[in-house]
Formats: sequence, C-alpha cells, structure tokens
Amino acid sequence: MNETTRIYLKSREETEVNQGFPWVYDNEIANVKWLSQDGSGVKTTPLSECQVKDGSLVEVYANAGGFLGTAVINKKSKITLRLIGREHADKILSEKSLYISHLVHEAVNIRGLHFSQEDSCRLIYGEADGLPGLIVERYVSEGKVYLVVQFLALACEVFREEIIAALKESCHPYGIYERSDEKVREKEGLPLSSGWIGTARDTRIIIKENGVLLEVDIKNGQKTGYFLDQKWNRKRVAELCHGKRVLDTFTHTGAFGLNAFMGGAREVISVDISDEAVAQTKRNISLNGADKKVTALQKDVFDLLKEYEEKGEMITSNISPFSLF
Repeated sequence: MNETTRIYLKSREETEVNQGFPWVYDNEIANVKWLSQDGSGVKTTPLSECQVKDGSLVEVYANAGGFLGTAVINKKSKITLRLIGREHADKILSEKSLYISHLVHEAVNIRGLHFSQEDSCRLIYGEADGLPGLIVERYVSEGKVYLVVQFLALACEVFREEIIAALKESCHPYGIYERSDEKVREKEGLPLSSGWIGTARDTRIIIKENGVLLEVDIKNGQKTGYFLDQKWNRKRVAELCHGKRVLDTFTHTGAFGLNAFMGGAREVISVDISDEAVAQTKRNISLNGADKKVTALQKDVFDLLKEYEEKGEMITSNISPFSLF
C-alpha cells in the first residue's frame, strides 16, 4: 500500500456520493486504513483512532471496495470528508497547482457565459465548482475588479496559496479582500480571519447592478458585503412592480427596493432594524435619484407589519426562508 490513506464507508453509504453528494459525515465511516508514522506499518482502525493529519488528502471507498473519489479529511468537523475530485489522490498531488488552477479557471469561464466583464457576480460557488467551502465574489467598481473571498472549510484552506494564485491569474484583480469571518470556520477548527490579501484598497465601493448604483461595504457588510447571487431575483422584482406600492423588508442595502423603483413602482418603503443598513440604504437612494419615491425606515419588520392596517401591493424580503410562503 502507498502512503495515501483509504477510508471505507459503511454499507450503502456510498449511494449519495455516487449521485454527486460531496460530503461524508463521521457516522458514515466504517474504518480507516492508514500508514503509521512510527514504523509499525499499515493499520485499520475506527476513525476515532486514526492518526491521519487533518487537511490531508485521502481516498474514499465504498464498503465493498469500489473507489469513490479523493477528499480532504477533517476529524474536527462532523463533515469529516469533503470530496474535491473523482481522481486518485496521487494524481491530484502530483499536479496540485495545475489541478486547482483548472477548477478556478473553469468556474470563472462558466460565469463568463452569463455575465459581462463589467458585471459584479459570484464567481465560485464552493462545492458546485469542486472547491468545497470556497466562495468568491467579483465586484466591478469604476472599471476595477475587487475580489472578496471566503475560505469556510479546511478543504479549501489547505489550497489557499494555489487558489489565490489562480484568481490573480484569471481575474487580474485590483484588490482581494478576505471575509473568512463566519462562525462556521470554528466548527472546522479554523480561526476567523479578514483583511486585504496584498495591497490594501478602499473597502467602500460603488457597483452597478441591473442599472442600479449601489454602495457596497466589503469589510463590514453582511457575508461578503452584498448578496450578488440575488441579482436575477431583484431583476424579476423590477419586472413585477410597475405602478405598485412596495414594502422592501430586511432591506440591507436597499437593492430590492431600488430595483422596484427602477421597474416603475409608485412608492417603495425599505425597512431594516440596523441603523447602519438604513444609513447605507439612504445613500443608495440618493445615488439613484430615488428620494421622492423610496423611503428608508429603521424599524423591526415584524412590529411594522402589525402596525400597518393596509397592505402594500407587493412585499419583498431579503431573508430566504420567507420566500417559502
């Protein structure tokens, strides 16, 4: 046996992996076959007894022995294995930089089919692009490209240098800001981290989306500063709002409300409990000359809904669970 650790799943636990699911939980693992570093040879033990270093590449096998793929192991996480490819580990390790570069370039090229070079958009969607736990946003402000990156799992953290190099090569960014400050990193055994990678730039920028000018705070804004993945939902709202009165709840930056304004809404009220969000929304209202039709209000949305005796003709919400109703 070579030095690559083999992890065998319990019977029938390979079904979802074969269907494309990229995670393996700790309770789905039968045993681990690993090479001891003390010279005692190959051992087969339960996961709890294996001494494989977290962040190592391991090969994943069905209980019957069929190869499933290569993953990064993290025993600190309930999601113990995050798959990064269907190739064997030795192939990935032999050309690690090239392998990661290919994944990054492929993701950037796919987004290029749907967005122009002047568009701000999400470039990398973690597992969907073969890079578990990695989120990359591209903001375009005054012709300059800003990237905001989140390394949310050990499975991408171990490829940090290769990922950053590939992003620089494929995107030629003016600046790269890290927002790895989500609590989920602590579940991965990783410290929270944020700040510029390389040269520091202004963290408040102005982007244009669906014809709407928006100030984005990539340092202090929620998540990566702005919810770029909601672009098409905001555009759809604009198409539905002509002549309507709109209540934009949990507004954050005012983006949904301003799209409604651009779509011809006769009145928009954008509400958020955060004073910082409301202040930013007011600046965005002014940027778009929407002061006569759009109002930013600091209020608890639930209290406001109880106060209103008449309903608006359309309500938008930035909180995804509300879209279920």
